[in-house]
Amino acid sequence: MDAAIAPVIDMKLPWVAVVGNHDQEDKVYMNYYPRQNEPAPGMAFFHIPLPEFSSFTSNNFTGVKQEEISSPSINSGFFYTMLEAGDVKAAFVGHDHINDFCGKLNGIHLCYAGGSGYHAYGKAGWS
Repeated sequence: MDAAIAPVIDMKLPWVAVVGNHDQEDKVYMNYYPRQNEPAPGMAFFHIPLPEFSSFTSNNFTGVKQEEISSPSINSGFFYTMLEAGDVKAAFVGHDHINDFCGKLNGIHLCYAGGSGYHAYGKAGWS
């Protein structure tokens, strides 16, 4: 098992001790934990896109928009809440299976995760 995760151990990542089998937990892979001087950036993952996803045009996003945004008709204010929190850098959604794009709005990346697998609808010829 050590050989399998040796490259990760060499990177001295603090979470490496929990990689692999739990029967290895007593083995110490690191003898220090680097100090974190600032909070980690926040990311949000949810299924239904926020109404703000509709604000993107072909000029201000990267990727492909192949169907309409299916967001709620009532804006809950969740995007504003993420802005107020100040640490959220990105939000990822699904729901519209053949959309696969990211745009940045007020400093927050809003991204579709794209479709994967064969168990949901798709678009003929799209790979």
